[in-house]
Amino acid sequence: MRLTLRTLLAYLDDALDPNDTRVIGQKVTESAAAQELIERVRRVTRRRRLTTPDLTAPTEPASDPNTVAEYLDNILPSDEVAEFERVCLESDVHLAEVAACHQILSLILTEPAEVPPTAYRRMYEVFRGREVLPGRRPPSFAAAEPAPPEIRTDSLDEILLMGQRIGQQGSRGNWLATALALLLLLALGTSLYLAHSTGKPSRSPELGKTPVPLATEPGQAAAPKPQQAAQEPASPLPAPSERVWDLPLGLHLQLAGTLATRPAYPDGLFLALGEIQPHAAVPAQPPERPAPAVQVPRAQPPEKGPEVLARYPASSFKEALTLRQIAPDSFVLLTPDAPVYAGDTLVTLPGYRGVLEVEGRHRLELTGNLPEMSLNNLLDTSVTLHQASEQFLDVTVHRGRVVISRRPEKELDIRLRCAGQEWQIKLIQPTSRIGVETIRSVDRRQRTRWIPAVRFAVLTSGGEVLVKRTHKHERIAPGYLIPWDSSLPAEPAPPLELREPVTWILQPLRAPDEIRSTLAAFHRRIVDKLTSKGQPLFPAEKETGWLRIALEEAITQGKPLERRQALFSSACIGHLRPLIEAFDSPRIEVRMDAIVSLWYFLALREDNDRPLREALARADYSSDEIGLLLELLRGFPEADPTVYDWLLRQMNHDRLIVRELAFLNLRFLVPPGQKLPAYDPTAAAEQRARAIETLRDRLVGK
Repeated sequence: MRLTLRTLLAYLDDALDPNDTRVIGQKVTESAAAQELIERVRRVTRRRRLTTPDLTAPTEPASDPNTVAEYLDNILPSDEVAEFERVCLESDVHLAEVAACHQILSLILTEPAEVPPTAYRRMYEVFRGREVLPGRRPPSFAAAEPAPPEIRTDSLDEILLMGQRIGQQGSRGNWLATALALLLLLALGTSLYLAHSTGKPSRSPELGKTPVPLATEPGQAAAPKPQQAAQEPASPLPAPSERVWDLPLGLHLQLAGTLATRPAYPDGLFLALGEIQPHAAVPAQPPERPAPAVQVPRAQPPEKGPEVLARYPASSFKEALTLRQIAPDSFVLLTPDAPVYAGDTLVTLPGYRGVLEVEGRHRLELTGNLPEMSLNNLLDTSVTLHQASEQFLDVTVHRGRVVISRRPEKELDIRLRCAGQEWQIKLIQPTSRIGVETIRSVDRRQRTRWIPAVRFAVLTSGGEVLVKRTHKHERIAPGYLIPWDSSLPAEPAPPLELREPVTWILQPLRAPDEIRSTLAAFHRRIVDKLTSKGQPLFPAEKETGWLRIALEEAITQGKPLERRQALFSSACIGHLRPLIEAFDSPRIEVRMDAIVSLWYFLALREDNDRPLREALARADYSSDEIGLLLELLRGFPEADPTVYDWLLRQMNHDRLIVRELAFLNLRFLVPPGQKLPAYDPTAAAEQRARAIETLRDRLVGK
């Protein structure tokens, strides 16, 4: 299938079949022009006060409604299609018209309107008078009807246009508004009358659906009985705690300091060497043994294909949230027993542990992380599976932690791709397994481009493995770590013996009860939003715009820890709007979570500052403010009086987030043990000025 404007619009509106969606998604991923066009379509369709095509311009084919309809129906003559698309690509007005028409047609023809359960419940909570008492009987039909209440035009305006005035009293617009409002009130009154005539609300079979978990087995009945609809779905994790437990500010600052200053080496290196720089002390090498050749097929470039490589078991769906990435900023939720194809990129959200059964031959565990589990700059885990054979696994680890194990009766050859490196690994013994930990962080030394520093390590456990790096074969005993660092020379570093076992390779990290309750509640929120009546609300390959809605609801309505989880997850999928909105929160822990999330987002891939710049511009940040924010997010490799003076000046900026980041950078640059005077970025200007002068005297001098 060719990548044209029509197929791109069908891809955005999910009007293609799954096979075509995968093909177009792969082409979009490989084409920067297509990604820019997608962003432009989304931008122009949301732009306010955009004009409409000029119907009096006969020379413009895209201005004729009939021509637009023929193009969308794919019946426009081929010789006119090129000219039509050229006009759309050159004009935002015509592009927005065609995209909006295609979106409306797709919604009308393919999907019924879905109302979130929370919105449906709010409709029944609008009125609180005696007319909605459950036990109240309806009035007799013989009773005299009361006089209709006086209706004010102002209230009608608020009902119809959410507070926007639509005209002056006595005008034709107000007459129409009055008639529409009367019809609306009549319909609402009828609905309330029917709903409460039997003593309880009557829900529509379509709008009153109560989301329930997906059926775990094919054919299993998932719709509960009406009396069971209010029960919470079963979960292996404990129920959410009623106690509101917030993360201490000290842990926020400790996590921020870890992300900003501490060398982000894998935990295995800290277990082996503490805070010492890598390769400072190398333990004795494992005993030399004959090294058989690693039987790995000849390397082929990763390609997307129809081959089913793995399955996502239902047991993993109950405990984890794993997404399939179908475009740079589009994700779908993996459902129970969903197939995983060659070329698929999977993302397990922070705190969860997703499992992939690779055709019964081997097992991949995608291990998400949270600061309470392991204080390292790791949140989600992302991998891509490539075409492979029965005893061969080809996987790219983009970030996070992955555990790979084999079946006892078969050896497993692995081609591990990470940060441009390609290692060949053989799991020799039945109990052999490896853990791969990949960490990305903002490189403070790069002052012109946003190129993340990448560090990864392979950790051995359970049995011996055979590793080939460059042209050297090594037999590695269990309990060793093999590091790689993009900032160090290309020469392979020797294996390092771990001082103690790394627990996340053997079993999920144990989180506090409050965190486990939060993960269970967040899991229910996402699944309830994306499912209905035991079936997926969307087809398997549909873009989950509802995922972003669920994340925003968790941020605004959830408890503190669930809000934190949603902010971290938003950064992992590139949903930046809630992070930017959190900049203005009066709570320091919310601002710190947003900062930590943006640090993580900027390190996900090279030049990830571009989408952040665009998101800040849409949030009414000026170009100077955007440059200032990015400079503060990047930080400084070392301190000097000039940097101190510049940061002190920014601590009195008009933007709260600029003041917060400036003081945070100052804390990181001050030598350990030096205590700084108190500074509150939310305080009044006079109080901030006094604190800044005190800091200036101590750090810069007179």
